[in-house]
Amino acid sequence: MVVFVVPSTHMRLASVVIAPLIWSGSVPAQTRKYTPIPPAAAEVIATFPNARDLDSIRQNYVAAPLQLRDGVEAILVEGRGIGPCGAANCQAYILEKQGKTYRLLLDARIIQQTHVLNFATNGYHDIQTDMHGSATSADLRIYRYDGQQYRLNEEMAIPDEEKPNPRVEITFPDQEKQNPSEAIKR
Repeated sequence: MVVFVVPSTHMRLASVVIAPLIWSGSVPAQTRKYTPIPPAAAEVIATFPNARDLDSIRQNYVAAPLQLRDGVEAILVEGRGIGPCGAANCQAYILEKQGKTYRLLLDARIIQQTHVLNFATNGYHDIQTDMHGSATSADLRIYRYDGQQYRLNEEMAIPDEEKPNPRVEITFPDQEKQNPSEAIKR
């Protein structure tokens, strides 16, 4: 069981809702098998605004299969390296194969991780993305399929002031009035 300790009432509610989403069987990014991006997928990404040239896309992006729906071949395309990545987050797209080409299902923008959730909307599994903001903040987004593409359904930012204080005090009932250094020596 995962327990989140978050001080505000608003975030406690979000923690109760999000904990089952994150851990309900999503495939962790670390277990995905990444391969070079398929040429047809690279050609699709090259058409996006602010896209680099085709050779740069082939060199700086990798792909991993995603199981979004039975009978649908989809891939997660993630950037690697300086071009498509910042300090902790990278560009990511989800593409669905259609014949010899691909179509865009989700432009996840700059993110750190992508999870395919057990929940489904319109026959496609929901998607969760995580973005590293700083040492004390993060964004979590849930996307649902609307029949054509994935749309943002829910976004939660955990700003610095909402984060729990990392300082932890532990008090043992029989040692309440003892000097902490003496308790450690025992």
